[in-house]
Amino acid sequence: RDRFLPIPGVPHEITDGMDMMTVPPLQGFVLSYPKTGAQQVLTAFNNSPLLSVWRYGLGRAAAYTRPVQGV
Repeated sequence: RDRFLPIPGVPHEITDGMDMMTVPPLQGFVLSYPKTGAQQVLTAFNNSPLLSVWRYGLGRAAAYTRPVQGV
């Protein structure tokens, strides 16, 4: 499998203080598509969402599409 580094998207409190130079490469992700109104905090190659956040009612939601180890 090809390894890749996450690409920073919009600034967000989830990644505040994260040093992208020290983030290890990933070996895959679950292909997904941007949700309307969601912000892409981290992106995989081809502009696919890796970490997205959005408002849901009065709360907030997030989706991280890295596969479980060993999958």
